[in-house]
Order: sequence, then structure tokens, then C-alpha cells
Amino acid sequence: ITNVMLANSLGRVPAHQLPKRFWNGLKHVLNDSDFYREAKKTDPFLHSTMTAEEFMVARQAMNGSKNIFGFLRKMAKAPLDMYDLSEKIAKMAVYDYYRVGLKKTPQEAAEMAKRAIFDYGDVPYFIDLARKSGIMPFATYPYKAISGTVKEALTGKPGRLAAYQRTVKGVEAMGGQEEAQ
Repeated sequence: ITNVMLANSLGRVPAHQLPKRFWNGLKHVLNDSDFYREAKKTDPFLHSTMTAEEFMVARQAMNGSKNIFGFLRKMAKAPLDMYDLSEKIAKMAVYDYYRVGLKKTPQEAAEMAKRAIFDYGDVPYFIDLARKSGIMPFATYPYKAISGTVKEALTGKPGRLAAYQRTVKGVEAMGGQEEAQ
């Protein structure tokens, strides 16, 4: 669900386009289509995923210990593979919207996909240091989500972001939950 929200809010894919674009993304990834190969060739970020990048950095932070991370990787292989797949589909959904829907160049489409669905290998020094030192493993998502959301709120369409807050408040109200004061 977060990848759908990111595609809409940070990738600026209109809500009515999301089902079509995610369906196209799914077909391209599963079929390893020419379109998917074009996207991967255009920008290597389409290869990187959260689980691949963050687990690699976490293992390095543990001084190369393969025991715990090997064990965790085996235990979590199916869920991690599913998350990798969903992330690739989301990247392709945004890429498809810009490349096919708006007739952008491969580079422009890849840049928008990278903006929406984060490139976990591209982080500032201080985030990389926090990850590698073990001080804050898995620091990339919070950093990218906060910086992307703030940038979008200041320069883009903040109403798109507010829609998600209104949705959460509506669901909470239906469930009888009150906001913590």
C-alpha cells in the first residue's frame, strides 16, 4: 500500500491511473518485457530494492557476519521476495505512466520513478554512516519519506498528501478510535 501512496503522492500519478499503471507494471516485470528491459537499462536504480540494499548495509555494519543475516534472509525469503516484486512493480507503474502516458523520455520517466519509489543506494553521507555504523539500521526509508514528503508539500501539490491524512482520520472515526491528545 505504501508504494501505491508514494506513486500517487510523490510520483504524481493520478489516482484514477494507478490501477492501470500497476497492472502494466506487473505484466512488464513478470514477463521481463522489452519495456522493462528498457527501464532497467536506462537507470540501474530499477535493479535496487529496499531489501537488497538495506540488508547488504546491515550485514556490513555487523562486520560481515553472515550467520544472523543468512538466517534472517532464509526465514524471511518469501516475504522479502514479495516485497522486492511489489517495489519493482511500483517503479514500473510510475515509469509506465510517464513513459507511455505522458510520452516522456526514458530518462525522465526513470527520474520520476526514482523520486516516487526510493533509490536505497543513493543516500547522503550521514545516512550512509548511520546505516553502516549500525547506529540506525534501515535509515533510508524514513529519510527518503520525510525529505520527499516535505519537498512535495512545499513545491508540489500538498492536497495530495493531505488526502491520505484525511483517509486515516476517516478510518479511525469509523473504528471509534479517537486521536491521542
